[in-house]
Amino acid sequence: MTRLRSLLQRPPAGPAPALAALSAIVLGATAVALSPAPPRTQPATVDSLTLELRYIGTGAEGVDLVWRGWASEPVGGQVTLRLAYAGPPADREMPIWPTNALLFFSADDSRSSFAAELSGSLNWLTGEMHLSGIVTDGLGSGSAVDQTLQLRRPGYDGRTAIHLLRQVAIRSVAQAMP
Repeated sequence: MTRLRSLLQRPPAGPAPALAALSAIVLGATAVALSPAPPRTQPATVDSLTLELRYIGTGAEGVDLVWRGWASEPVGGQVTLRLAYAGPPADREMPIWPTNALLFFSADDSRSSFAAELSGSLNWLTGEMHLSGIVTDGLGSGSAVDQTLQLRRPGYDGRTAIHLLRQVAIRSVAQAMP
């Protein structure tokens, strides 16, 4: 009996404790892996943004004029507008420019980000800019975009309104047309 007590009180020899610990870790990890994942939320949609843009200057490549601003609602993030003159070099001094632009919306939740290619005009006398185009990457890819910007002097900062017309709406209008 004394020998039995002595064996029961003594830790078992060999790899049994290590195997028991490893089993506990594996079972715990399996339980975590099998637990249901939290539900994924849908990215917030952006139908329109209205915000202040600050003129940053000419881009590092020496061509584009660059504006930046921060949106807080409906989705937070940074807007960058890169504008390039699209007319003949001889007409660059004219007060109304034909333009090409890239619009980037880098949302706080990257799933709501997008990039768009735009074209339009900039009237240097009135400070009015109107651009339209299409979302080429990110949320709403293929959607139409319309942007207006009213520049203020000095400094060329301004207030912009960006509107997206989703593909579903475009298809619905196209299908309704005879």
